[in-house]
Amino acid sequence: MNCDLIQGLFLRRYVKNVKKSSLVLYFLITFLLSWICWSTKIFKSLYFIKYIYGYGVVFPILVALVLTILLGGKGELKGLLKRFNPKGLNKKWYVLSIFSIMIISILSVMISFTVEGRHFSIIEVFSFENYIKSFPIFIIFATMEEVGWRGYALPKLEKSYSQIASSVILGVIWGMWHLPKLIAEGTKDLKSITIFMLTVVLFSIYISWIYSNTNGNILMAILSHAAINSAINSSYNGELGKIGYNTSSIIFLGLILIFLIILLNKGELTNRHENRLLERK
Repeated sequence: MNCDLIQGLFLRRYVKNVKKSSLVLYFLITFLLSWICWSTKIFKSLYFIKYIYGYGVVFPILVALVLTILLGGKGELKGLLKRFNPKGLNKKWYVLSIFSIMIISILSVMISFTVEGRHFSIIEVFSFENYIKSFPIFIIFATMEEVGWRGYALPKLEKSYSQIASSVILGVIWGMWHLPKLIAEGTKDLKSITIFMLTVVLFSIYISWIYSNTNGNILMAILSHAAINSAINSSYNGELGKIGYNTSSIIFLGLILIFLIILLNKGELTNRHENRLLERK
């Protein structure tokens, strides 16, 4: 069905008013649908309901696409999809998005082992095989999120806030979105949740930095997101996924913070990119 026809069916005379609060609407709908799915974890005994749980992750992209079509029509949808095009991107951003967090994760475990007086080899601290195998899987999950977070929400936030403020706000919202899933999977103490929120905010700043410096390219945000998950998943004994509960994870968080502070001092996180402040057409 034609996108403009769909928009017309969606009460065209109200579209202009809804557009003004489209970002709030996006977050509300995404949270509601994802949280409903993740809340089904309590119905473990019901065979058919437990499979709904896994669908909570699809709503950031799904709601973004639906709102883009309904409120912007074919033009805005094309603009959104156009930002997947890697043409003209400097290759250094591919290297940074795929390998920077991996290098930080390896250094974190190596420093931790050295401090603790443990002998190690590079193969022991990081599974390159697992990184390569898990990366395509995490690409799928990252796509489901980044089309919504960086592709739809971030440009709208940057109309009102600076680049770094927008990244922090989005990071807090992104972290809160995860909370029901986190709690359903056993994380319930305040310390873990606080550390998780801090970590997500730092990752949000990092991904947004890559995204902004590649002219709002959604593909680069997806690669960065997938690389983060793959690196954490491939670290020694999964230690980096238990942030705050072992030396490696604390060093990991510290190194990421140092990396971002260096970028901030260079002015990398405070630049306003004009092509990021306007909706793509």
